[in-house]
Amino acid sequence: MPTNDITKLLKFEGINFISQEENEKNIVLKFVREDIRPVCPRCGSNKIHINDWRTHTAVDLPINNKPVKIHISKQRYICVDCGKTVTGSLENIEPRKQHTNKVISFIKEKVRVMTFKDCSKELSLSPTTAMRIFKKNTHYSEPAAFPKILHIDEFKGNSNKEKYQLAIINGETNKVFDILENRKQKTLSDYLKKPTGKPEIVVIDMWEPYYTAVKNLWPEAVIVADRFHYIRQVNWCVRDVRLRIQKSHSDGKKLKKYWKLFMMNSSKLSIFQKERLEELLLLDEDLKTVYSVKESFEKVISEEAVIAHEKFDNWLDYLQTINLPEIQTLLGTFNNWYAEVAASFYYRYTNGVAEGINNKIKVIKRQAYGIRNFNNLRRLIMHRIS
Repeated sequence: MPTNDITKLLKFEGINFISQEENEKNIVLKFVREDIRPVCPRCGSNKIHINDWRTHTAVDLPINNKPVKIHISKQRYICVDCGKTVTGSLENIEPRKQHTNKVISFIKEKVRVMTFKDCSKELSLSPTTAMRIFKKNTHYSEPAAFPKILHIDEFKGNSNKEKYQLAIINGETNKVFDILENRKQKTLSDYLKKPTGKPEIVVIDMWEPYYTAVKNLWPEAVIVADRFHYIRQVNWCVRDVRLRIQKSHSDGKKLKKYWKLFMMNSSKLSIFQKERLEELLLLDEDLKTVYSVKESFEKVISEEAVIAHEKFDNWLDYLQTINLPEIQTLLGTFNNWYAEVAASFYYRYTNGVAEGINNKIKVIKRQAYGIRNFNNLRRLIMHRIS
C-alpha cells in the first residue's frame, strides 16, 4: 500500500511513516514521531534534549480485514535544568495504551448495537479483549440529583451472587437513572441518600422493602403502586382458586387446558372463548365467585380517578362478604396497599417503562452470555440505554 494511502487511512498527526511489513496474519506499520520538543512539566524550562528512544506498540483498526499493528519510535527527552525526563506524546494513542483511540471508540460505539463477540470479529480481537477495552475506557459515576418522578423495579440479573438487581428509572425522561446491586432495603436506602433532590412521585411494585426505604427518607413523596403488579394480585387469586378446584374436580383437565381464559381481560375474549369460559365457570361456584371479583375489578380500574376510587372502596366492601381463603388473602393485600393503589387512580404512572427497560436488559445479558460481575453489567446497561 502506498505511503500516502497509509497516512490517509490512519489519520495520525505528528508522525512519519517508515516502513510496512505484511504477512498472512497481519500488517505491521512502523513510524517515527516528529521531534516536537515539549516544555519541562516540572520547571517550565525549554532546554530539552533527546535522552533516548522508546517504541510504543499498539493495535489499530484492520486494513482490508487484516489486523494492523503499529510500532512508533518516540523520543524521551531530558531537561537540562532539572533532570526531569519526558516522553513525547502521540496524537491517537494514550500513554501505555495497547490500542489506538480509534479502536477504543469503535468498540464503545459498536457495543451499543451488537455483541462483544460480533464486535471483536470486526477487529480480529477476542471477545474477552474487546470487553476488557470497553471496561477500562467506560466509566459512569452516580447521578447528582433525583428527578421529580422516579420508578423502582427489579430485574433478574444474577450478578455478584444476587438473583435480582434494581433498576432506578427517571420518570421524566423514561431512561435508566442507575442500577443497584440488589433489591435489599438497606442497599436502596443507602443509595437514596446520595443524590440530591426529592422526587415528588415514586412508582414501585408491591414489595415492602421499597415502600419502607422510600417512606423513611421521603415521607411527603406520593408512592404509587404499579398497576401491572396489583392487577397480577387479582389474577393470582383467580389462579389459586382454579388450581384448588382443578386438583379435585372430575373436569380438572379442562380447567388446566383452558387456564389462560381465566387470566385474559373479559373484554378481549372472542365469542368462542366467552362460551368456553362460561362452561368452565359452571363447574364450581367458587370459580364463578372469584371470576366475578376479577371482572368487577377490571371495571373499577377502567374508570376516571374519583369514580375509580369510590368503586374501589365498594369493591373492597364486596370482598369482605366472600368467605373464601384466597379472597380474604387478596383483601388483606389491598388493605395493606390501599393508599398506594388509590394513588394510582390519580397519578397515571406505571412501571411499564421499567418493564420495557428490563426487557432490553435481558437482551443485553443474553448477548453478553450472562454477565456475572455487577460492575460490568451496570457499565454495559448504562452505556446502552441510559
